[in-house]
Amino acid sequence: MNNKKKRNNVRTRRRSFTLVQKIILGVIAIASLAVIIASISVTLLKDQNQTEALIEKMAKDYYENYFYPNFSSSRGFQQITDLDSAMAKYHEYGFSPVKLRQLLLYDNRKNDQYKKEVTKYCDENKTSVTFYIDPPYEKTSYHYEVSYSCNY
Repeated sequence: MNNKKKRNNVRTRRRSFTLVQKIILGVIAIASLAVIIASISVTLLKDQNQTEALIEKMAKDYYENYFYPNFSSSRGFQQITDLDSAMAKYHEYGFSPVKLRQLLLYDNRKNDQYKKEVTKYCDENKTSVTFYIDPPYEKTSYHYEVSYSCNY
């Protein structure tokens, strides 16, 4: 009888140990899968984040150093007596969208060094930026929306 109890205890331990092994292997498999998915995601998102950051950098430079100075120095802007009402439509609807192509080519191809990297993923004719001027209508008082047409 004593031998039967020992055999049952050994079988029970073997079953328990096998179950624990299965659980551990399952946890290891899930963790490995999570690491693989995270690695792939980071690689894909890195390209997307870098491209979008470049486009936003070009958009900011375009507005602050090219568009706004030209716009604000125009005769019409200087002669506006009620600036708030005149700029309200640009605040609400924005200026005409600026294509990525224009961001790359303006000011004697200022951003030409980014062309290869940005156009690798984004269509330069379909990706665009719309600028919205905000009160008090100064160089840095604006916001923008980027309409991306990109394949990562």
